[in-house]
Amino acid sequence: MKTSLFNFKKALIATAVIAIVSCQKEKDTQDIYSNTPGATSLSQLNIDPDFNWSSSMKGNLKVSLTSADNLHMEGEPVHIINNAGKVLERVNVKNGVANFYIHLPQSAEAYVYYPNTGDSKKINGTGTMNMRLTSISDILSGAKKTSFATKKSAATVGINLLSNSSFNLASGVITDLAFTYNAPTAIDGKWHMGTSSYELSTTTVLNDTVLKMSLDGKTFYWGQSINVVSGSSFTISSSLWQNVGRRIVVSFFDSNDQFIGYSYPVSYGVTVGGQHAGTVPANATKALIWSSASTNAYIDDVKFISTPAISDADNDGVADNLDMFPNDPNRAYQSTFPTVGNQYLAFEDLWPSKGDFDFNDMVLRNQVVFTKDANNYLVDATFTIDLNAVGAGIRNGLGIVLLNTNKQAFGSNIVAGISGYGSDNNNIENGIVVFDDAFAAQSTYYTNTGSGPSASPDQFQFTVTFVPNTVNSILPDFYIFRRDDVSHEIHLDGFAATSAANTNLMNTGDDFNGTYNTEDGLPWAIEIITPAGFSFRHPLEKTDILESYPQFQLWATTNGASNLLWFENPISSKVY
Repeated sequence: MKTSLFNFKKALIATAVIAIVSCQKEKDTQDIYSNTPGATSLSQLNIDPDFNWSSSMKGNLKVSLTSADNLHMEGEPVHIINNAGKVLERVNVKNGVANFYIHLPQSAEAYVYYPNTGDSKKINGTGTMNMRLTSISDILSGAKKTSFATKKSAATVGINLLSNSSFNLASGVITDLAFTYNAPTAIDGKWHMGTSSYELSTTTVLNDTVLKMSLDGKTFYWGQSINVVSGSSFTISSSLWQNVGRRIVVSFFDSNDQFIGYSYPVSYGVTVGGQHAGTVPANATKALIWSSASTNAYIDDVKFISTPAISDADNDGVADNLDMFPNDPNRAYQSTFPTVGNQYLAFEDLWPSKGDFDFNDMVLRNQVVFTKDANNYLVDATFTIDLNAVGAGIRNGLGIVLLNTNKQAFGSNIVAGISGYGSDNNNIENGIVVFDDAFAAQSTYYTNTGSGPSASPDQFQFTVTFVPNTVNSILPDFYIFRRDDVSHEIHLDGFAATSAANTNLMNTGDDFNGTYNTEDGLPWAIEIITPAGFSFRHPLEKTDILESYPQFQLWATTNGASNLLWFENPISSKVY
């Protein structure tokens, strides 16, 4: 609504100008938000009303997965990982899609990772990401690589799950013309062939019996199926091969024989052996060790060595090596909000009137740790909030309302209890009161603005426990309110007032239609998501943020497209 009304007002102004000065050219729409470089006050700027005033990469990320091999993906896990491979968030595929809510520093490197195939793709923004998984034809042709590395040393642990690895017994090789890579063979300890064009031959390289392809120009698959345990680590190796489709691949299947994933080495030697290490994916119960081969190819001594997964001590279905709470059946995984780093929120508190744009009336640093169960339902969330600055003359409180990732209310209660500093907000469903007076909540009085006393910021921590099996994810909306009038709320742009807010204040003063922005698109709160270990330095008292951060103007006037790291480059004498 804000955008349409704003554009409507601009249209009326433009029409009036044309009527009065008929010879004047129509204003180029590209000039609507043009601003004079080097402005000294935020109030001099005219900002696109769609700008969200958040220095972050945040929003819903819909990952649409496709596979040329008709992989069964429903219910399978998808991860977001950092560039070191750490799992930051995990969801399960539903209707071919993995839905995430990401909240990342704009400089963060994060990837969507599909563990069943080893495919990954860098995240460059929110919205929809199309992710095509590596196909078997890509594997055989060498057109695709994975992050899996070949190993040169021999495995010394585990059990050889193939009963006939060396092809020394003719009875261990049978013909099965129906054999394919995406369906397991019988688990019988024998090698299955997709054609009868093979022979058992002795090579002088190892003076051993090898499986050799006949001279008929055909190409076919060979393979053997075994039982596997989800979460087990494995190595696949062969002491001798020649022209065997370049790779030996492991296909994985669930208990219904649905093809759910595969693993393969980046490269395989031609005449000497090597090893490839991997992990049996979640939900896998069978594996097929296979390759393709053609004229004059031969293979020998193929081994799949598996080290069983660490036990599941709490019997929640998540192996201990993957379970962050191996002795708690009600907890399995953790993730954070923001997805990486810390959230800083900086408020002006004179809404609906403009303030001085120093954004230090209340400054918060926040991080939330989410705990989920084995089925990916939220169990609890622990909030850790630092009150970095209180530069206000008004006594303000801090509230939170828990929303879904579309910034909408849940429509029912999801909170089972709150322990620690926070308390339930009886006026708002799924609402929390952190404190109702920042000054009263302080252990030592401070403003931390360069004008008034300074002290180490107070920290407020509490844990929200959720109704079991209710929600997979939440989005916390932080807002401030007047101690003497709790209905007087100020929110970050993009978040609506709560059901307890005084709507009579909306569209009064400088507020534009209750959007917590002015008609020129200026906010009463900004958000900065910083990398781990980095601290945002807020402006000094009565120092406009454009003075404290010269790069802020171009960031704001380009909708966040330029000067992404403006907050890393302050004028040190003008920040706290």
